[in-house]
Amino acid sequence: MKIKNYLQGFLTSVLATGLVLPVVRAADSAPLGTIVGIVTNSANLPVPRATVTVVKMGGGGIRATVSSSDGVYSFPDLPPGAWSLTSQVDGYPAAVVPSLDVVASKATRYDIVMAGAPAAAAAPVLATAPAPVTQTIPEALQAPEASSGADNFTPFAYGDFTWLNGNPRNHQPAFDTKFFTPDIRLDAHFMEDFNHPVDHTIVGSTESFRSGEFQLEQVSFGGDFHWDNVRARFLSMMGLFATTTPRNDASAGVGQWDLRNAYRYLSEANAGYHFNVNHGLNIDAGIFVSYIGLFS
Repeated sequence: MKIKNYLQGFLTSVLATGLVLPVVRAADSAPLGTIVGIVTNSANLPVPRATVTVVKMGGGGIRATVSSSDGVYSFPDLPPGAWSLTSQVDGYPAAVVPSLDVVASKATRYDIVMAGAPAAAAAPVLATAPAPVTQTIPEALQAPEASSGADNFTPFAYGDFTWLNGNPRNHQPAFDTKFFTPDIRLDAHFMEDFNHPVDHTIVGSTESFRSGEFQLEQVSFGGDFHWDNVRARFLSMMGLFATTTPRNDASAGVGQWDLRNAYRYLSEANAGYHFNVNHGLNIDAGIFVSYIGLFS
């Protein structure tokens, strides 16, 4: 009989410590969420010592805290679900948020704006999110107001110059990224010289090199690198451009080594900086394509 009573007491202790406590711990370790944000006024200045209260919709909990000197408030370890929020501070109408969703294992951010002029007593108003911060563009770089006449303010805005040599025909890049704009150029055509050169060679031109033949003039890959105001450009040069352009440039023969080979397969390689003055000022150094003198 004593052994039976001892076993019953031992099993009772095991059940109480081994089964009940893990269940309680499992409930305590259920995923919780967080509400965090900043309390500011209509001038976007932090509001310290504002009493922020959250109440679980449908009952089940109420929490309160006070915003810090920089307006920050937080409610960690909130059960998931809908919570209402109220912010109160002397001199401002109370701000009320009817419902905020708390998601398990995530932080829900909500910035509270104590809207309206300070008042000792006023009816509660709904809190509104602060206006998004927009990047300020210097006045000289801003586009003029739309008008029916010609734009005489922006340089070269009165015409379409995509037809010029060295310019692509598209007005906007077909593909672009935050730091790099790729550039791919392919040019093939057929030309006929009525002087009928014996070796089909056309000289004195920067665009036309062979007569009576289909020529693959240019195959180039590269693009523009841009980060803030820093800029750089690289463009390869393959096809007939790779041999005839150095051939037509007499300056490449000056020096102690053959400069023709130095940039035979390189069309552009330069870098520089963009200054936000007037309509923009670029300072670049490197190798550039030049069409001065011959226009073909």
